[in-house]
This record gives sequence, structure tokens and C-alpha cells, in this order.
Amino acid sequence: MLKATTLLLLGSLVAAPVALADNYIEVSGHGVVEAMPDYAKLHLSLKATADTLPAAKQAVDSAMQALLSVANAKGISKDDIDAAQIRNSPQYRWHKQERMFVGEQVVRPVTITLKALNQHAYLVHELMQIDGMHVQHTELRFNDRDALQRQALSKAVKHARSKADAMASAANTRIERVERIIEGANDYHRPMMEMRAMSAMAKDQPEPAPTLFQAQKIEASINVRYEID
Repeated sequence: MLKATTLLLLGSLVAAPVALADNYIEVSGHGVVEAMPDYAKLHLSLKATADTLPAAKQAVDSAMQALLSVANAKGISKDDIDAAQIRNSPQYRWHKQERMFVGEQVVRPVTITLKALNQHAYLVHELMQIDGMHVQHTELRFNDRDALQRQALSKAVKHARSKADAMASAANTRIERVERIIEGANDYHRPMMEMRAMSAMAKDQPEPAPTLFQAQKIEASINVRYEID
């Protein structure tokens, strides 16, 4: 009975919340890190509509072979190309309140991981020469985004401390210790470059315009409570 009572008391002590000090300063902190992207993911789709499903499939297969040829010429490995999905659906249009069959459509989404960003403009230019190619958007990525996020968090902590020190000094008091730190929602979103286009848009261009990649922001925010004397 004594043993059970002791365990119950210990359990109550563990579960009890830690009391926070009555005298405190609570501030927010914000940190930003800017870095150039390390690589990009090109999101594409190959699409064809024909009278029959085999004809539409053949057109998409031909476009896929052309895509692989372009990628190979740019030194892009097949390991960096994701084209595992393919789907088909009948297409209709309405004419005078009557639904009319247009044809069978085949769509094949493709994602290319491009590690050499300096090839982006030329790669997109050549991909747009392929019939049935739809270049949707480019997603910029980092090799170690977590490391950049930690840098932003470190800046956020220092920012919060500098604010708290200024407040404590103005109030003629001093900070004793950190009571708690709460990480806020990260403001980083993978940047997208919208590039919806058909092949005809690029055919008359003798030289593709350069892709102007910019440094991307990784942000972090925190809330800190400091005990003061």
C-alpha cells in the first residue's frame, strides 16, 4: 500500500506543469537566410488527343522518346526523370446541347531534376520544340534546406534576445534565464516559376532568353519568455 501511494505521488509530481515566473519579458524573434537554389525540378506533361486510344498513346510515346533524347544530350540521367504515371480519358464537347465525342486523350506527367541550373533556359527551349509538350512550372530546391532553416532559427533567437535585452535595460532590470522558447510557423515556401506554354511559342526564338534565378529566402520565427529579476 505504501509503495503504491509513493508511486502515485511521484507520478503526480512528474505530470504537474512547471510554474512560470511572475516577472518576465516575452518577445518574438525573426530570422532570415538568403541562399541561391542548388537544383530545380521541372514539372512537365505530355499530352495527345486522337481518334483512337492507340493513336494517342503512340503520340505521347513519341514525345517521351524525344524528351529522353533532349535530356540525354544535356547529360541528364534517366535516374533524374520521373515519368512513372500515365493516364487516358475520352474527351467530349457540347454542341447544340448534344455531347459529341472528340477523341481519346493520353497524358503523361514528367518531372526532371535539373542539377545544372545554367542549363535551364536551353533545356526548356528544346523541350518546347516537342509536340504535345506542356511545361508547367519549375520548382527551386536546396540540397540541405534543414541546415538553412537552422541558420534562420539561430538568427531568430539572437533577434529575440537583443529585443529582450533592450527592454530589460530600459526597465532597469536584467534577464535571469530563458523560461521557454516556442518555434513559430516557417514562412518558407518552395518558389515556383510558372512556365505554362506550348511548343509553338519557342520555335521562332533563335536563342533562348536566360533564366534569372534569384536568391531565395528561408525564414524562421520564435516566441521567447525570459525570467527577469
